[in-house]
Amino acid sequence: MDEYWSDTSEYSSEDEDETLVPEVWCQRELDYWEIEDLMEAHTPPPVIEYILKLTSFDIREAVVLPLRQDPSEVMDPMSANNWHAFWQHGRENTEARFSFQDFDALGEYCSMLCEVVNGDVAPIRLRSCILHLLRAGNFI
Repeated sequence: MDEYWSDTSEYSSEDEDETLVPEVWCQRELDYWEIEDLMEAHTPPPVIEYILKLTSFDIREAVVLPLRQDPSEVMDPMSANNWHAFWQHGRENTEARFSFQDFDALGEYCSMLCEVVNGDVAPIRLRSCILHLLRAGNFI
C-alpha cells in the first residue's frame, strides 16, 4: 500500500513567512504615528497645552491645511500686533496676551510638527501651523 503524504508536510513555517504580504500604510497614517510619537517625547509649550486633547488628525490638519496668515482671526488685536512685531524683529508689547517668548516656543514646537509631517519647515508653513493651532484655543 502506498504511503499517504500530506501537503502540509512539504511546507515549513519559514515558507509561510516569506509569502505574507506586508501591510501597506498611507502617508497620512504614518504622519499620525509620527505626531503621536513627537507628542509623547516632547510636550507642547504651556501656551498650547490644550492640543494634548486634540487628535493627531486635528494636529496634522494644522500643518497641511491651506495657509492661514491673518493672526487677527485667531487672537486678540494686541497679540496680533505682537505677532507682527515678533516676525519683523520689532518691539514687544508686554501687555499682550502672547509674548515673544510664547511665539518663540510655538515656533519651535510647530517646527517639529512640520518636520515630521512635511519633512520641510518653510517659514510661511510654520507661521500657518502656529495660527491653526492657536485657532483651536479660542483666544479671541
